[in-house]
Amino acid sequence: MSNKRINAKAQSLVREGVALYCGNEYPPPTHQLDSGSVHSLNHQQIVQGVIAMLLQCNITSGSAADIDLYKLNSLYIRDPEIRRVINGFLNDQRL
Repeated sequence: MSNKRINAKAQSLVREGVALYCGNEYPPPTHQLDSGSVHSLNHQQIVQGVIAMLLQCNITSGSAADIDLYKLNSLYIRDPEIRRVINGFLNDQRL
């Protein structure tokens, strides 16, 4: 199976899982987004992306105590200035 077909199948399975978990009120974009167009995602679409990550990583909650992955991802994706500031911080860090 080609990488393109594997990617399409994986996307389909993730979308099916997210739709099962939280409904399909906010379908994903029909075209691939890049750094110049991700700001067009609405907050609920970003929430669904965070939910996919939480399910995959077996994390209990995306917003509890000192963690707010929903807000972090929404602001990072939708606000270029916040993205610039966060990227500046991340550039100084090592994994």
